[in-house]
Amino acid sequence: MIHLRRKWWLAAVGVVAATASQALASDWWEITTLLPGGWTGEYTSLAVLPSGDSAISYYDRMHQDLRYAWRDDLGWHAMTVDSGGDVGQGTSLRILPSGQPAISYVDTT
Repeated sequence: MIHLRRKWWLAAVGVVAATASQALASDWWEITTLLPGGWTGEYTSLAVLPSGDSAISYYDRMHQDLRYAWRDDLGWHAMTVDSGGDVGQGTSLRILPSGQPAISYVDTT
């Protein structure tokens, strides 16, 4: 399960990405569940998009896939990046200067 919190996005251990106010001065949090249930959201990595919104890469253990999710003005979106065998453990996400995501990960197939 992946939980996400709104305002300013930070990564937490496991399957949680969280947000605080932009000044990080607020002590309230708003939780959004991106993907409920199942074995998903392992090996998460967080990056900030040029827009200031967040993006995460993660391993979907249930399907053994590498997944990528990003936030924009319309909300959260998610897609499968690689699904050939058992792929996606140990993700590391970086946003390139062009705004495109780059993800390194383990393929145990």
